[in-house]
Amino acid sequence: MYRIELAGEAARRAAARAAGAAAHERPEKYAAAAYLVVFVAVLAWVAIIASKLARLSRDVDELTELARRRARARSEPEQSAIEVSAGCYCGSARGARGSR
Repeated sequence: MYRIELAGEAARRAAARAAGAAAHERPEKYAAAAYLVVFVAVLAWVAIIASKLARLSRDVDELTELARRRARARSEPEQSAIEVSAGCYCGSARGARGSR
């Protein structure tokens, strides 16, 4: 009987050690879970910022192209007006020469 009690006591001690080991693992599990949550949150934040940056980049490109088109549109009528007036002037000069 002494051996049975000794075996029972050893089993209780092993169970207590296992429970203590589990108690020590719990904070580690919580810390790992907390780090995982923070990592996922930072990853989501980076993804959101990257998408905003891409959108802003597209907007800047679009505005740059619009500004270039407006600059071309402003310079083209002036050039065409010069060409038209030069054409009219030359045409009237030729007409004057031809009638003489």
